Amino acid sequence: MKNTKTIMRSIKRNSLSLVYLMPVVALIGLAALFIWQPLAQMQDANTKESPQAPLSAQPAIFTTSGASKRVVVFPDPGNAPATQTLVPGLPTNANPQGVAYYGSDNSLIADTPNSRVFVVQVSTGALIDTINTASAGYNGSGTIAVSPNQTTALAMGNSTTLYVIHGPFNASSAISTITLPGSIGSFQTQAIVFNSAGRAFVYTTQGVSVLDAPYTSVAFTMSVFNLGSGAVAISPDGNNILFTDLGANSVGIIQAPFRAGVPLTGLTIPGGVNLDGIAIAPDGASAIVVSNGAHQAAAIAAPFTSGSTVSNIPLPGAGVDQFEDVGISADSQLAILAGGSIAEPPVFVRAPFGTTSQTFNVLINDPNATRGRGAVRFRPTPTLATVDGRVLTSDGRGLRNATASITDSQGVSRTATTSSFGFFSFDNVITGQTYTIRISSRLFRFTPRTVQVNDNLTLADFVGLE
Repeated sequence: MKNTKTIMRSIKRNSLSLVYLMPVVALIGLAALFIWQPLAQMQDANTKESPQAPLSAQPAIFTTSGASKRVVVFPDPGNAPATQTLVPGLPTNANPQGVAYYGSDNSLIADTPNSRVFVVQVSTGALIDTINTASAGYNGSGTIAVSPNQTTALAMGNSTTLYVIHGPFNASSAISTITLPGSIGSFQTQAIVFNSAGRAFVYTTQGVSVLDAPYTSVAFTMSVFNLGSGAVAISPDGNNILFTDLGANSVGIIQAPFRAGVPLTGLTIPGGVNLDGIAIAPDGASAIVVSNGAHQAAAIAAPFTSGSTVSNIPLPGAGVDQFEDVGISADSQLAILAGGSIAEPPVFVRAPFGTTSQTFNVLINDPNATRGRGAVRFRPTPTLATVDGRVLTSDGRGLRNATASITDSQGVSRTATTSSFGFFSFDNVITGQTYTIRISSRLFRFTPRTVQVNDNLTLADFVGLE
């Protein structure tokens, strides 16, 4: 009995000790966790690439043919609409009209009727090259557009010939041609669009012709209501095509699946006269269409059917000038109305698009500050790719803890540390740009490489030099 009591007292003392010790153990455990977790994060950070800075500004590039004949860059029109750069160095007889934005920092400007295409870097507002199109027969009029993978530009105006400009876009670009059933008006800057897969839709006087890469032939042509020259837009999901006709006050609608003989529907635009430029917002929620015969613009609410809600957008100005072209920012918060005027500057339209839109004119920093008969394009939502590779020692073994860097044309760099087998990878690389890849190691030297990123890219191995 005595032994039993002694044992019970011992158990009680130990239990009390455990009760007192448990908070101490918990505190020690938490302290260890707080110490270990940052160390683990630091160790993990050494094996991952540094993050890429988010995109904020929504730059746009604007042309003013027939007026000041300038190319204008708006670096951040949503936040600072008056801030702009006039691209210097254009020839004295330049008449920039059609425009295509490609990648995150480049554009092509068609120079009509001078048989040239200018290559402009948007961030610097610099003319970096000129493509002479005279020998191919393209006079620089009409529409120019770039495929989603940045490898091909299509241009056409005032003839039945579609000009295929092959990238990379510079003075040495090769140009091939295709004959289409109809033509694009020389004034029409929005007659070619692509879906996300690179299928091209070219709106001519004989309908909407469909071409697939590598753009050597017409797959089929879809009929339209009239045979006048108009503009075409495609929804972000690729399932709806909207088109206009200068001889009508209604928007034509074609719904997927696209094929020859596909049924058409129409949507009347109240107050519309000779409808021209049209664009669908990247969020797919609405479209904006403008009149070539009136000072008028309207918003169309999705889904795009004959019953869609149409709202006229209140516009500034005296109401005497018309429009030809529309651009909408990648975040769908700002539109710019361009072309069709020899007296009025561009019109900015803030979302939501419709009767409640805030609209205002923005003067061009030029003595002849009108919008002319040009076009406007915002930087598109960037297409992102993955770039990966491997770093090896001089005898072919994977090199751990080497530093790989990728630097864009503006000098912005990101870094990644190689794994135990020498692999590295960069995600969210914006396509359509040239990058420099460098490898740094305490043990070996490596030759830098310059690469063009148009899609996911696996690099050839980097082998160290003693």
